[in-house]
Parts: sequence; structure tokens; C-alpha cells
Amino acid sequence: MPSTTNGLERWARERVTLPDLPGWVRIGLSLLALVVAAAQGSLIEVLPWALGLVVLEVVAAQTTANRRRLQVLSLQTGLVLLAVVVGYPGHAALLPLLLVPAFRAGEQHGLRAGLATSGVLAAVTVGSAAAATAWHFTTSGPWLPAVQWSALALAIALLGGWAYGATAGVDAQRRTEAAAEEAGLLLGRLRDLARRLPAGFDVPAVAEMLLDTALAAAPAERAAVLVQIGPDEVSPVVVRGADRVPWRDPVKEQGTAHEAWVSRRTVHDVREADAAGRRTGSAVLVVPVADRADELLGVLILERLAARPFSAEEVRAVEGAIRTSAPRLHAAMAFIELRTLSEVAERERLAREMHDGVAQDLVALGFGLDLVQRRLRQRDPELAGELLAVRRQLNQTIQDIRYSIAALRTSVRPERGLGAALSAAVQSLGPATGAAVTSELRESPFRLPAHVESALMRLAQDFLTAVRGDPGVTRVHVALRTDPPAAELELRHDGRARWEPAPEFAAALAGLGGRITTTGAAQGWVTALRIGPVDAAAEDGGLQPGVAGETAGTARPGPERTDALR
Repeated sequence: MPSTTNGLERWARERVTLPDLPGWVRIGLSLLALVVAAAQGSLIEVLPWALGLVVLEVVAAQTTANRRRLQVLSLQTGLVLLAVVVGYPGHAALLPLLLVPAFRAGEQHGLRAGLATSGVLAAVTVGSAAAATAWHFTTSGPWLPAVQWSALALAIALLGGWAYGATAGVDAQRRTEAAAEEAGLLLGRLRDLARRLPAGFDVPAVAEMLLDTALAAAPAERAAVLVQIGPDEVSPVVVRGADRVPWRDPVKEQGTAHEAWVSRRTVHDVREADAAGRRTGSAVLVVPVADRADELLGVLILERLAARPFSAEEVRAVEGAIRTSAPRLHAAMAFIELRTLSEVAERERLAREMHDGVAQDLVALGFGLDLVQRRLRQRDPELAGELLAVRRQLNQTIQDIRYSIAALRTSVRPERGLGAALSAAVQSLGPATGAAVTSELRESPFRLPAHVESALMRLAQDFLTAVRGDPGVTRVHVALRTDPPAAELELRHDGRARWEPAPEFAAALAGLGGRITTTGAAQGWVTALRIGPVDAAAEDGGLQPGVAGETAGTARPGPERTDALR
């Protein structure tokens, strides 16, 4: 018995939330009605209605949703109105109950709600008293207490409305402080978890560990982990045994991977060799990667280059490895998305402040200079000419700021890939410099990992910023080719100054497997960055300068065998 009692007490502490101070005030008003009822001999008649209000107060304390609070107010108001219609003027001790919904309306929903609620209560109460006396008003009739308590309900509604206005700012500040405190606790917990996890929150490292475990359980010649990084877009984070992804896009193209993606179940496809020898046979195992909430994160693909099916034990072992690694992969992907959203929000904030602040101020200053310069044309032409030179410098400064704003707003996002962001950045360079700008984009259906896209975009932005400051540049060409996990970015300009990325940035790119070369050309300099096994670019003749705004098409990964694309 003691253990049961302790359990109930513990459950009450964990599950039941006590009313706040205004809630206790409303409970006290309900008890006041009981005191008045006891004094007038109507305790039995008033007790059920007062207890109903107290129960509603306790229920209301368990939620903070405004919709639920409004429902509780409606229930309390209806309960009091019903009590007045049924029991008044026979039991005047019911009238103190008018104070409870009036105070709740003002304290939780503002002055207007308090006035409206107290007005409805007063109308029904006075109307009931008047109807009971056949609309014959006397100084000793029941309508007088009805008017008095209605006026008191109106006063307490005004008091609640004042409290609502006084505490609104304090509550908002407290909510902000509570949110900041909760965010600090979560980030601290996140830091501790990152230190304990073997690969931290690095998506490629987690995917590498998952693939190593899967290959140890079910050996295969080719394998990959594809993760979802945007709406209807996937990225090959890890690819083994092939220079490019040898399977169809699991989201957009029909095939074995698409079947596993849509059905959320493991798909095992075995194809025997044909008699003509065009197909040597293969076995493909595609396993969806999902978190505990069944949110699809990506797929793991294993392929054997012979008709050697995966056994049931191997399939179970791979699925077990995915169940173990999926939470870590989900956490890493969420962390990357959170960091990306934070960076994008900060860039948007800076761009907005620059546009609404210093840019607008400089434009207004330019208008003032134009006015002064026009007045000085006749009086002092020499001074007017000097002022015109200052105006031209100001125009250049405004143009620089606008270009910086455009660069801040150009970034890689989950819904916008590297090609779209790079095109926007290149298009803004021409009007800012007057140089002839050309571009060439050839992208695979698969997207590069988010951190690789961000690194390539930053390299391109640094190049465009440097070129913009070189007055000798008249032609700029940017070429991008992606075939995950490989990528190639070529930056060409006809200026005299050699451009290379900063040493620390070059080291970071080298950590991603990038190789940067800068060579002199007949008409300027060429800086090329290659990530992954991009030697296959030679098959297409490399990247050649295109025309302005050209998109050279979509380079799909070619099959290494007739039956490789599934």
C-alpha cells in the first residue's frame, strides 16, 4: 500500500500542473461563493456549480494553448449563465460566481474580452431578475443584487484586463528567456553527444562507418550511401567501387532504388547472365535508411558484379547495421541543416540591414550632391566638376554595396543547388563590372554533399569578388561540372593579375579531396578545382568555355555495363 501511494504521489507531481496565481484567485472567488451560500443557507444548491468552476481551473492549468484557454472560458461562462438561469433569484448566493469568468476573460484575453464577457453575464443576470419580477423594479427586488454583482464583475474584468496589459511584455520577455535557456541546454547536450559519438556530426564520416559495417556483413564490389538533401534531391555521400554513381536516381527515375525509396522496404534484385553474353549478371541490394519516426533519410545500395544473391542472413545484418547507424546519420544531417539555415538567416539579415540602412542613406546623399552640383554649374564650374567626380565615386560605392548585397543573398540552400546559386552570382557580376561574363553548367541528377557545395560556392564567390576589383578584366568565364562524388570548377579571366584562393581555404579544399591548379592562358589565367575522380572529364574533352548563360546539358552517369543502371 505505501508503494502504491508513493507511486500516485509521484505521478501527480509529474503529470499534474498546479494553477498559477491568477488561477488561485479564481478558485478563491469560487470559494467565496460557497462562503456566501453557507451564510444564506444555500450551500447545497451552490456547491455543484462552484466545484465545476474549480475543476475547469485545474484542467485549464494543464495546457498553455490559447485555443484551449478560450474553450475553458466558454465553458466557465456557460456554466455560470446556466446556474443563474436555473437558480436565480431563488438563490442569490450564486451571484459571486459571475466574478470567475469575468476575471478569466480580462486576465487571459485582454480588456475587450473582459468587457464582452462581463456584459453578457450582466445582461443575462439582470434579465433573469427582471423576468422573475414581471419587469417591476423596486428597491427591494432581486434585480438590485444582480446589478451590484454585475457591476463588480465588470470592475474585476477591468482589473484583469489591466493585469493582462501589464504582464504582456513581461511574459514575452520570460518566454524569450526560457527559449534561450532551453536552446542553451539543448546545445550543451548536443556538444556532449558530439564528443561521445565516434564520428561526431560529420555526415560523410557517419556514412563511411555505416558502409564499412554493411560491407563487412555483406561483401559487394560496388556500394554507396545516398542521402536526401533537398526536396526530391539526393546526394551520394559515399561511393565505393565506382568513379561515379552507376545507378538511376532513386527519386526521379524508375528502377530498383526507386522501388525501395517509394515502398520504404528492402529490395533485392538478381539478374542472371544472358546467353549472348551482353549481360554478365549482377545482384543489387537496396535498403532504405529511416529514423525512428520513419522519416526517410536515404538509401544504402550494395551491388555484386555477378549473379550471387545476398543471403537472408546478410540482408538482416545490413538492416541491423542501418537501424544502429540511422539515428547518428539523422542527427548529423539535422545538425548540417541547422547550421545551413543559421548561415542563410545571418546572410539574409546582413543583406537586409545593408539594403535598408547604408545603401539607402548613400542614395539619398547622392541626390543631395546632384542638387548642389546643379546649383554650382553657373556659379563655379570648376568646383562643380570636382563635385561631379565625388558623385561618380559615390556611385561606384553604391554599386559595390549592391553587389555585396546580391552576393550575401546568393547561397546554396536545401531547395537551391550549387548550379542555381552559381548562376545567380555570375549573372550579377556583368552589370557590376561591365565585363563579358559567360558560364557553362553541366550537372548530374545527383547533388553534391552540402558541405562540398558550400565550399565550391565560396571559392567561386571569392574569385568573382577578386575579379571585380581588377579593372583590367574584360572577360570572365565560369564552368561547373558535377558528377557526384566528383566535381570540377573552372574559373577563367583575362586580367593580368594571377588569382589563387587563400592558403587556409586551399587547405580546407584539399581536406575535401580537391586539387587546385592555376595556369596562365593565352588570354589571362585559369584556376581549376577538381574533387574526386574527375579524370573522366577527359572523356568529354574537358570543360570548354561556353556562351553567356549557356547550360551545356545534364551529364548523367554512364553505365559501366549494360545491366548497371537499375
